[in-house]
Amino acid sequence: MKALISKICNAIIYGKKCGQSGRTIAKQLKCGKMAVYKVLQHLHETDFSLPKKWTGSSPLLNTPSRQELKAFV
Repeated sequence: MKALISKICNAIIYGKKCGQSGRTIAKQLKCGKMAVYKVLQHLHETDFSLPKKWTGSSPLLNTPSRQELKAFV
């Protein structure tokens, strides 16, 4: 099996989560249906899920330090 780029794998996962069939996903992405099924099978076997959306960096100051800074200002 040819290595699929991560964008295509993510598109396959998204299509499946939207309820599309493997054939429909393969037609839309213009790739083989067996490639789609192999990606989905691999994800099912490894219990893989999409990473959560990144929400940004962690705060520089924790809550007690933030309160001290507010009191100082």
